[in-house]
This record gives sequence, C-alpha cells and structure tokens, in this order.
Amino acid sequence: TKVPNPLGEPKVVGDLPPPKVKTAAEIAAELAAIDGYQTLDLPTRRLRKADLEKFGTKVEVSEQDGVTPTVMYSPFTKKGKITAYKAKTLGLKDNKSWFVGDGKDLDLFNWENAKRSGAYRLVVTEGEPDAVAVASVFRLHGKEEYIPAVVSLPYGAGMAARSLQKHAAEIKKLFREV
Repeated sequence: TKVPNPLGEPKVVGDLPPPKVKTAAEIAAELAAIDGYQTLDLPTRRLRKADLEKFGTKVEVSEQDGVTPTVMYSPFTKKGKITAYKAKTLGLKDNKSWFVGDGKDLDLFNWENAKRSGAYRLVVTEGEPDAVAVASVFRLHGKEEYIPAVVSLPYGAGMAARSLQKHAAEIKKLFREV
C-alpha cells in the first residue's frame, strides 16, 4: 500500500528555515584557523611539502592519529587578499571539495605568484593539486629560465571561460604564451 506522507504532513521549500549566514568575524576566524595549519607531504597525491609551501597550501591531519593528512586547503585571493580556502578531502574514494570563506568571484589559484614570476609562459590547470604537480615537474626536470607560471581554475573546467575572461587583459599583458 502506498503511503503518500509516512512522516506526517508534507513539507514544502517555503516551510524550511533559512540557512544560517556566517558573519564576517566567523569567516575571519575560520580562515585564521586554517592559516595556522602546517604544510606536509601528501603521499596519496605524490606532492611534496616544498612544492605545496610555494602555493600556500595547508594540510589538516586526522583527529585519530594526528599524522595522516585528511584535507588539503588551497588559498584563493580576490584583489590580492586571501578571502577563501578550497578544501579537498584526500581519501582515495569519495573525494569532496568545498570553499571555506567567500568563494564568489575568486582570482585564479596562485594568480598573485604568477603575476610576480616574470615568466614567459602561463600554464592553466583544472585543479589545485594539478597546478602543484605541474610546477613540481618543471622544477625537477626543466631549466630555470624556462619554468612557467602555473595557475588553476577556481571552479573547474565548466567555468573556465568566465574565470579566464576576468584576467584576460592581464594575461595578455604579462605572458606571451598560455
């Protein structure tokens, strides 16, 4: 027998309470807490601490053993100031990602470092671990004068055009090859 509403009266979207909006002080406290995290090697992603530090990436460790990396936090800027961290779980299955802080209208990941690099070439990747890996490969196997600036899209390939359009004029001005 079909029971239309086994838990009582049907609910509609208008009945749900509005989501809690964090205050600027709460967001600042979360960002400050992440700033205090350390940077570690990420063996599951084969990324080294030295490379992650250049990108400002922070790592959260397991509460059970205090050693195993569980989440990596990549800093994102807006007009030169860190306004959000993109968190990515480091499990082999069921990887998830989300923003901590203000994740709207962000610059490319590592954009400030790329602008200061003076590099001839700009490499754009889809994800933050990809950017770190590409930079690591060029550092290990490339010549110093040919190492490119590496950035990543903040919202993935689906929003690539919008993310790159925001910086199109600066990209054309600063880099000869993309």
